[in-house]
Amino acid sequence: MWDRCDDELAEEIVPEIWAGLDIGKKHHHAVAIDAYGKQLLSRRVMNDETELLQLLGDVLEISRDVL
Repeated sequence: MWDRCDDELAEEIVPEIWAGLDIGKKHHHAVAIDAYGKQLLSRRVMNDETELLQLLGDVLEISRDVL
């Protein structure tokens, strides 16, 4: 059915970086890692729209291919 092996297909589907956010009432903690598990960003962010938008911008500066 597939003309390529599953590993080749997975390499095309896996995003370049993964970003996650631990949500709290007053502050959050964000982490971004690459496909190999290397930490690219780790930051405490206050529960503030401006800070959260800055965080999103910083993650997208690392890569647009993010999940």
